[in-house]
Amino acid sequence: MYSSFRKAGLAVTFSPTGKMLLSEAARLQAMFGFRLYLLHVGDKDEATQQRLAHLIEENVFPGEVEVVWLEGEPAKAIVRKSKELGLDLLMIGALEKEKGLKNIMGSVARNIMRNCHCPILIFTKPESERFGFNNIVVSVCYDGKGEEAARVAIEIARHDHPTNFTFIKEINVPGLPSVVFDSGSTNETGSMRKELISLEKQKIKFYGLELGLHEDEFQNEVLYGVEGWECLNFASESNADLLVVTMGERKLSFIDRIFAHDLEFLFERIPTNTLLYK
Repeated sequence: MYSSFRKAGLAVTFSPTGKMLLSEAARLQAMFGFRLYLLHVGDKDEATQQRLAHLIEENVFPGEVEVVWLEGEPAKAIVRKSKELGLDLLMIGALEKEKGLKNIMGSVARNIMRNCHCPILIFTKPESERFGFNNIVVSVCYDGKGEEAARVAIEIARHDHPTNFTFIKEINVPGLPSVVFDSGSTNETGSMRKELISLEKQKIKFYGLELGLHEDEFQNEVLYGVEGWECLNFASESNADLLVVTMGERKLSFIDRIFAHDLEFLFERIPTNTLLYK
């Protein structure tokens, strides 16, 4: 049977959410059938081994599980080992704070998100007994990676049967403000914007159907505004419990980090559990 993920890793810590993260990993292992590697950065002493073993025993894993002990700077160690093991999914935990992703081992979460070679599932709201994601939002990207991400989201949705499964697309036409200035008509600009949104909604609908969905299996929304920002706002305001976003292969440059890049919004203010597909 085909599965999107064959090898997955979970960064294990003794944080307050550690037990819930293991529960989430066990549920996803049952869904995808992957081999699970538990990655722990720290000394392999007897006390730590017993503590980790106790955490593992509190969960029922349906497949193979292997503990991998790592040393060194956490982000680099996790990213390096993920590549060595050939993982095709890495799961990490990140608690929410007022300023966003700031507290999983300092800046570790953001470094992992930027540098890991494979898709990353970041849990901001892990649960010990999740019965399924109930409100899934997928940010549509029309390239190959975007299609892979959408298919993974569909695989999850068909397993979890969420109440809402929504494809969203952000659009922004830089030239529109100049149209207002030149024409002096906000009505004309508003009409153009409505037409663009209508065309994009038709495109998303066709995209979903091409992926094998039926019309009643998904909704679609077009967001006009700053790319990245609008996506996060929609996920937050709609109370999504899973956001799926595609990241291109290009590494962010120094300039990207000075001037807000669409994914930099995500790195700074992750709104919910997020699958960052790359």
